[in-house]
Amino acid sequence: MSTLMHQRHLLLLEKKHRRNETTWFVTKSALKKGETRRKNFHVVPRRLLLCCLILVTLVLFSRFYATKTSATSPSKMQQTTTRRRRVGTVKEFVGCNNDDKDNEDDDDEKMDAKDFVLRSIKTTRVRSKPFASYVHLCRVFPRKLYREMTEYFPPKEALAPAKLTNHKLRYKIDRVGSLLDLPEAMKKTFKNFTKTVEVWSKAEKILLSERLRETVFKKLEVDEVEKKTRSKDFRIQVDVGGFTLGPHPDSPKKIVTLMLYFPKEEEEESNKKLFGTCLYTKEQYETFADNDEGKEVLPSCEKKFLFEPNTGYAFKVGEESYHGVDDIPPRCERRTLLINWYSTSKPVGSQSGIFPNIWDIIRGDA
Repeated sequence: MSTLMHQRHLLLLEKKHRRNETTWFVTKSALKKGETRRKNFHVVPRRLLLCCLILVTLVLFSRFYATKTSATSPSKMQQTTTRRRRVGTVKEFVGCNNDDKDNEDDDDEKMDAKDFVLRSIKTTRVRSKPFASYVHLCRVFPRKLYREMTEYFPPKEALAPAKLTNHKLRYKIDRVGSLLDLPEAMKKTFKNFTKTVEVWSKAEKILLSERLRETVFKKLEVDEVEKKTRSKDFRIQVDVGGFTLGPHPDSPKKIVTLMLYFPKEEEEESNKKLFGTCLYTKEQYETFADNDEGKEVLPSCEKKFLFEPNTGYAFKVGEESYHGVDDIPPRCERRTLLINWYSTSKPVGSQSGIFPNIWDIIRGDA
């Protein structure tokens, strides 16, 4: 009996010992997991903090770079105001001689529209004053195509305020295809929405073609080795009363700028000398930039393009390609088409978010 009790007592002790070992193992494992979690708890915030620091550094560098590259065109020179500024004198108006335009209607009908536009660019004269190099374009499109583009110019209500600058009085739309995304109610504000898309799509195809870019770049002697074209845009624009643009050279990210004029027939003569783009010398620009009253007074304009139908200009962007626009009078609209070629992966102003320039900085495009 005592032997049986003794064996039973030994079994109980053995079970208790095993149970203690299991508990100790589980506790030790739990402690290890807890230590690991505590270690990870400290590691995760450190990694997160490091990522945040890197992100903030990139954003600040991006913003600094953007500010540095646009330092030559501060907001003071691109300010929109509803108060009229005193306009400086114009030394020379640049216009087109339309005396023989009636005799050239046959050429309009015979030539392909793209060939017609290319010829207009090839036959124009390159100018070098007040800066190099730019061209004044006359009879850009065949008569019929230009008439249709003017007649079916998208209404201001269908365009959106420009995002790149503080120009809340400039309305634009990028690419003709964007019109297709408009609400049905907005499409009804067009004179003929289907015809508008058809006509402007034809013009867009011509102006964004590789042949046209090569022709413009060759004409302006653009060094494509130094600045390779990586993006372009096509902006249909309407500037309304109060809009103004002081002298500025344009972003160094642009390679070439091309603008075409579409004056309203009823305002053609009255605004011919007012709506055109002004070209400035370096001295005229510095007079404006250093003037404390720069917001009120524009400097003398060296040359000014007349705002005539079916005309425009193009210039190679450089450090001294200073140009600007006088104040647009109340209840008036300045209708233009702007094409830019850029050295960046996306057109200036199309980047969104808090770091629009980082990718171009990494690639070396900015």
